[in-house]
Parts: sequence; C-alpha cells; structure tokens
Amino acid sequence: MNKTMTEMIRMRIQKICRVITGSREQWYRRLLPLYGSWKGRQLEMRIRREQNRVLMQCGIAFGVTVVFFLAALFYGGDGTQEPVNAEDILQGGTYRLEYRGITQEIGLEEPVQDVTKNTEEIFREARKIISGEMLGNNQDWDHVAGKLCFPKELESGVYVRYETSDPRRISEEGFVDGIGAESGIEVVISVTMLYQEKMERYEVRVRVVPPETEEDVEQALLMRAGILEQEVEKVRNNSSEFETSVLDHISVSVPKKETVFGPFAVMGIAIIASLVFGKFHHVERERELYRKRISDDLPFLMDQLILMMNAGLILSEALEMASETTCGDVEGGLLSDVRYLCERAEETKQPVTTLLCEHAVETGCPELVRFSTMLADHVNRGSASLIRQLKMERNYSMESRWKQQEGKIQRMEVQLSGPLFLVLAVILLLTIGPVLIGF
Repeated sequence: MNKTMTEMIRMRIQKICRVITGSREQWYRRLLPLYGSWKGRQLEMRIRREQNRVLMQCGIAFGVTVVFFLAALFYGGDGTQEPVNAEDILQGGTYRLEYRGITQEIGLEEPVQDVTKNTEEIFREARKIISGEMLGNNQDWDHVAGKLCFPKELESGVYVRYETSDPRRISEEGFVDGIGAESGIEVVISVTMLYQEKMERYEVRVRVVPPETEEDVEQALLMRAGILEQEVEKVRNNSSEFETSVLDHISVSVPKKETVFGPFAVMGIAIIASLVFGKFHHVERERELYRKRISDDLPFLMDQLILMMNAGLILSEALEMASETTCGDVEGGLLSDVRYLCERAEETKQPVTTLLCEHAVETGCPELVRFSTMLADHVNRGSASLIRQLKMERNYSMESRWKQQEGKIQRMEVQLSGPLFLVLAVILLLTIGPVLIGF
C-alpha cells in the first residue's frame, strides 16, 4: 500500500514538473529546426538544459514569493478585530480604545505604575498663580473638555497636590475624560499647597463636558486606558470585581498584524505563470532568427552553386564545394548545415538533395523548402535547366529582400517623423522665444 501511494505521489510530481518545464516532445518540436535530426545528442542535451532552466527560474520565483509572504506576515501594518468584552480584557494582552476615530492602545500585561504624587506642597500666596495656570486651553470652569494644567512646584518653592472628587473624570495629572458626559458632570478639585510646614487647601468646582477636538479625545482615551489597567490589576489581585462602566461609550478591540498577502500572491503567481507560459518564447525567437539567417545566406549559396555548376561540377559536388566557402557564413548558418548534410550523405550513402529536403521541412523556412525541392526536381534534368531555375530563384530572393528593406525604411521614416517634429518645435521655440520676450 505504501509503495503504491509513493508511486502515485511520484507520478503526480513528475506530471506537475512536465507541465511547468514542458514535455520533451514540446521542446523537441521547437528545437529540431535549430539542430536538425543529425544532431540528436546535442538536441537532447539542449532539451534537458532548457527544462532545468525553467524549473530553476520557477523555484527562484516561488522562493521570492515565500520571502515576501513572511515579510508581510511579520512586518505588516496594524488592523483590528471584532470588539471584545470585559471577560476578554481580564485575560490581558494589547487592546485598542477608540472614540470618534481617535485610538489609544494599552498593554495590560505591563505592571501598573503608581503615578500618584504624594509629596506635593502648597502655599497660600501661590493660589492666584495656580488658578490661572490650571485651566489650560479650556474656555472656562463650566466647559472643561481638554487637559488641565496641574503645576507641582512653583518658582517660589511652593509644592502643590491635587485631588479630585471623581478620578474617573479628572485624574491627579490633569487628564480629563469627558466621553459620555453629554449633560455635563460636576467634579470638585481639592488643591493643597505646602510651604515651610504651612498648608492651605481650597476647592475648585468644574463641569466636565464631552471632548471637542482630536487632542481632547486623545487625552481622554489615554486617561481611560490608565483606569482600565487599574481595574484589571484589581481583579487579578482579587480585590474587587471588574467595573464594566469603564468601557461605556468606547469600543475595545484587539490589534493584529494586517498582512498584505494579496499583492504578493498575485505578483508571485504572475511571475511563475509568465515563466511557465513563456518558457518557449526565447526558443521561438531563436528559431525566427535562425530562419532569417537561412534566408540571408540562401542567395550567397545560390551564387556559389551556379558558379560551381558553370565550372562543370555535378550537383552533389557543387553543393559540397559551395558549402566549404566561408564568405558571409558563420557557424550555425545555412552553409554549415549544408556541410553537415554532405558529410552525412557520404556516411549514409543517401542523396544530399533528399537530406536537404528533410532538413528544409524541419526548419520550416519556406525559402529553403522551395530551394531544396527545386534541387530534387532537377537532379535528373541536367545542369542547364537547374542553373536557369537557380538564377530565377536568386533574382526573386534578392527582389524580396529589397522590398523588405524598403518597407523597413518606410516604417523608420514614419517612426522618426514624430521625434523630428518635436525637435523642430523645440528649435523654433528657442529661436523665437527670446524675440517674444524682448517685445
């Protein structure tokens, strides 16, 4: 059973690899025109090399995509989940407080720091200074929505301590929580001044109203976060039950890493798909360039063949002599292929024209197919008729090439007309511009 399962998995993996890298038949059909059937060993090596190249590229693309996924997972932006209740908050963790689009995060796992100041001192003569600074940016004592200013020590050496009747609305640091105070809530602030063992206390009555600016909302949420930390700590120490009123009028949620898998997944899939579906692109381009080289070398081969046959050589000898010339030919061109065919004809005792016809069909080059067919048809007709046909074919090939070059020149003229007009316009502006500015 295990062997059968292993064999099935191996077959599926091989099938997937064939889909990604392309089958041997697909590569053979595309690479055969470049090598010919007589270069079987080189052709097989090229097929394996191309399959390995595609597989390696897809592996690199997959690895890069995985790296992007991991980066998005660990370094993504912050998002939010569904709101949580009081029981969830007691479990600890990081929470986000929100009101009117303004957010404040708290970490309940951190120890609560006691920020209460018990060493402030007061002085009677500093009462006027304290009352003037305490209001901060608020309008008056009946409309307190922003943070109050509680100076702890004055330049005269007076130490001040503040206490509020409702620490959930105004803290001893001056933070104001007006969230939910739609009708206004009255809070009494007790100010104690100490100076050289003298003490004086007075009270200030203020009315807390809902926050109006973003700054007011931020400091209100900051204060609410501190109260929430204290409540959770009390419940953990079993000193009291959790008061759900601290969550009134605000929403609490758990921040999480917001990954952006979508763009990276699309990018990775697009890269892999482009590699898989475009694996034959460079081979197709190489084959087109090879056909163009054959078309370029064919007129030269015809000229050499006519010259040799006029000298009295038979067709097979003329082909062999013409292929040995190097003018206009590089390794891998038409003359090199003809040399291979002549050597193969001697080894297999087959007519070189037959091998040339087979090679022309493999390349798919229409000019070479027409040329090889013409040679095969005139083998038994004599050299004179073949020479006439070769001259006609050469003239036709040259005319076709001239027409193609003329078409390219015309297209280049059309493509260059736009930039030329642009350059002309720039020159015109540079010439007329100073004159117009002078006027």
